[in-house]
This record gives sequence, structure tokens and C-alpha cells, in this order.
Amino acid sequence: MRIAWFSPLRQRSAIGRFSVLVASEIAKQATIELWVPDAAGEPLHETTIPIIRFNGVPRAAELLEEYDFLVYNLGDQLANHGPIFEMSRQVRGIVILHDYSMHNFFAAYFNERGRWDEYKRVMHRWHGVDLRETRGEHGWRVWETDEAFDYPLFQEAVLGARGVVAHSQFVRDAVARSMAAPVTHIPLAYEVDHSAPPLERDALGIPAGKRLAVTVGQANENKRIHVVMEMLAANPDLAESLFYVVVGGCEGPYGEKVLALRTQLGLEAQVRFTGYASDGLLRSYLAHADFCVNLRLPAMEGGSASCAEQMLYGKAIVVTDTGVYRDLPDDCVWKTRPESESADLERAIRELTGDAEVRRKLGEAARSHAERNFSPAAYASSLLAFCDAVTFRRPAMDLIDEAARELRRMGITPDMEIVSTVARESALLMDGDYDPPILRESQP
Repeated sequence: MRIAWFSPLRQRSAIGRFSVLVASEIAKQATIELWVPDAAGEPLHETTIPIIRFNGVPRAAELLEEYDFLVYNLGDQLANHGPIFEMSRQVRGIVILHDYSMHNFFAAYFNERGRWDEYKRVMHRWHGVDLRETRGEHGWRVWETDEAFDYPLFQEAVLGARGVVAHSQFVRDAVARSMAAPVTHIPLAYEVDHSAPPLERDALGIPAGKRLAVTVGQANENKRIHVVMEMLAANPDLAESLFYVVVGGCEGPYGEKVLALRTQLGLEAQVRFTGYASDGLLRSYLAHADFCVNLRLPAMEGGSASCAEQMLYGKAIVVTDTGVYRDLPDDCVWKTRPESESADLERAIRELTGDAEVRRKLGEAARSHAERNFSPAAYASSLLAFCDAVTFRRPAMDLIDEAARELRRMGITPDMEIVSTVARESALLMDGDYDPPILRESQP
């Protein structure tokens, strides 16, 4: 079996790191090459897997005929995934969907190409939204709000795929309701590098006698950092016993907001923002963390590398009971409910700050779950088995595509009863459930 694996490979790309881990395991059972969008001069993740850089679609499409399977990693970041998405539309393959919400990707994709009417079309097609207002000062800039979660547009990312891999049951179920192709759930693969010793607490400047709580990644609104700080300000005893560090970039409007809020609330001594952190600095903070705060509201990702890493470190973690985090067993993370976020967060941090036994039990359960479920070897085996399932179902998928093309030639519209009938029969043909799925279209 020969596989072309499309992925960004920039060193700052978590998906690139994931790809190296999984491709290295696949290479033990099959032939695999990494197809990487050309990013001249940028450092890439180190790997022994052969790398093929590509710029344009036409010539590359010819070369792909030599492969048994094409695997496209798609995430909600245009610079990393734009060329991969375009290739997936030209030569069909299996899509690994890393984010539930792909709204930012498509808003940027169509905007960059001056195809605003296409953005309006896909919003109407998948979510029934009629964007009557023109783009401009008074336009509805959905991608700048949390409403993007309500219009995820992942359907456009997987349109025409021969199969889809999701990293959470939540995303798997959403995709399965939208297409008739095979869809599977494989938990995100991750490994922790313990080769380099962490910096000491003193070197990190962690105050003596305080518990260390860590949030990882770019400071964004949905990580609820402002909620954590407001809770600390409302509970001076907790703020006095805790040192809260956000390890990651803090740029943009939200970064400015939380930096200003820290000053406004008088938490300069209790809250630190590191800015962009090297892997070594990040691992040092995680090594010394008493617990981690990994809130997401809304949860737009399809899998959480940061949560997987923290679990593999054996840390107690506070998460939001939504999205991919809802898949995690209740005994290995502390879940806060969206409808009572502040109260649940205070209770969680109060107990984790004051009770070492609670931290230990949660951390041990988290590590045990992560070691069983986030193994790159297990991911590779599950993916190769899924490739076999896609091959088995391909004749049925080709028949469904032909039916869709014939319906379009007949002028059939989505609101007609025949579409539901064909969709129902298609689901049975694919051994799927009828919810009903949207009739899958052939490649544009």
C-alpha cells in the first residue's frame, strides 16, 4: 500500500507534529510520503519520512495516480491548509478533519480570492443563511464572533471526500449526519518528549509556596482566560495561593483585552502571560504545573493536542463539558458546565488548589486514559483499517455519486421528496443510519 499524506509541516504546526508521529508508525506497515505545501525557508518538523513539496495542483494531480490512498489533513487555518484543501477538491481522498468549525478558513479563503458570492453561497447551502447585506462597514462579519460555531462549514471541507476521520465522537456524529461517505472516530495521536530536563521552578520565576495553574496556547476568547481572572479577583484567598500562567501568544484584540483586565483587576503578581513559548519552556511549565485549565466555550476544535499533552503529563485538568472534551471520562478531568461556568470553575480550582489527593487521582486517571487512547501506533492501525473499509465501500459510493449527478441533470432540488428517498436508500447502502443525511454530491 502506498499513501500520500498531505499536511503542513511547519515547526509551529501542531498538526505537523501529529503527522510526523502517525506517518512514522504507518511507515512500519506501508509506504508513505509527506506532501507538504511549499513554504520556502521555513523550518519544518524533523522526520525520516520522504517529503514532497508541492506548489500547484495540475502537475501534482498527475503524480497522485501512483498512490493507493490520499490522506488530507484539514484545519481551520488558511495559510497552513489552503493548498491542501484545493488539492482535495481536485483528487479525492480521505480527509482528517482537525477542527469542527472551519468557518474562519472559508471566510479567509473566499475573501483572499475575491469570491465573496461563493462565501454567501456556502453559508446558504449548508446553514440556510441568506447574507443579504453586502460586505463592508455594515456587513455581518460572522468569523469575528462566537457565532462562527453555529455555522461551522465543515461540510464544505469534506464535500466529495471518500471518507472522513474525526478525532471526537461529537465531530464524527456531526459529519455522519451531513454525508453518506464512511466516517470514523479515531482519538487524536500524541506523544510527550521527556528527553530534555525541565527548567527549575526558580528559573521559571514561580513564587515559592504557591500552586501553579497553567493554560496552554494562543490567548483566544473561547479559552475563557478572562473568566479565570475574574474568578480569582472575586476570591482573594484563591488569588493569594495560586500562580496562573498562560503559556502562548497574547496578540490581537483578545490579548489586549486580557492584559488590560489583569491590570484592572490588580492581578499582576498572580497572573503571567509568557507570549510565544519554545517547546522547552512549555514543557517546563507543564512539568511543574499542579493542574491545568483547558476551558473552551465554544469548543471549535475536533481534537485537543494541548489536553492530550497535559493528560500524558499526568496533570489534573479543568475542561468545559462540551465538544471533544465531553468525550473524556468524568473520572479523569474536572468538567465545568457552560450554564454555570463561573461557579463550577471556582469549585474546581478551590479543590485542586487545596487538595493534593484530588490532584493525584485525577492526574493518574488522565495519564492512564491518554496512554490507552492517544497512541500513534494505535492511530496508524485504525487509519489503515479505515482505508480498507473505504475501499470496500467505494463501489457503493460511486453509485451514490452517479445518482446525485443524475438528479442534478433532471433538475431536482434539495426540497423535493425524492432527495430524502434517495438519501435514505443511500444510507442503507452504506450501512449507515438515516438521520437523514444530506445527499452527497460528486466533486465540483
